[in-house]
Amino acid sequence: MSLRGILIFVFFCLPMSLVGIAVFALGSFGAAERDSRITDAGVQTTAWVTDKEYSPGLRSRDPAQYIVRYNFSLADGTLVEGASIHPDVWDNTEIGSPIKVYYDAAQPQNNFPVGAGFSVALALGMGFIALMAQIPTALLLYFWWLKRRYGGAE
Repeated sequence: MSLRGILIFVFFCLPMSLVGIAVFALGSFGAAERDSRITDAGVQTTAWVTDKEYSPGLRSRDPAQYIVRYNFSLADGTLVEGASIHPDVWDNTEIGSPIKVYYDAAQPQNNFPVGAGFSVALALGMGFIALMAQIPTALLLYFWWLKRRYGGAE
């Protein structure tokens, strides 16, 4: 690998990866805080499952998604729609069945089924995976450094 390739990698790819990890972490913990606030101070009501949709991954390595769509009515009669991709919600519901949901009274479109809010453990796990994705970068740079130091210049 040429010095130019290494410099492009170090000064563009690596910082972009780190920015991506930071954005993911901030977004994840923001979602966790919002869901925690809704669980603590939001409204719990009964919603009705209107549809269950299976969506296979586009490529063989993409995970399938199991989407459960539901709706519920506010006190003023307004119908609010929601959806969940939580696997437990998919497994434990049928079209037409009731489910309990939490929603934010000020913004009812912010809602999720009871037990299916954002998981801090999921955020930490995804952050760990994103961090581990940096290992090949570190190894590439280390081996390049070893080659430059002990194997002679290119």
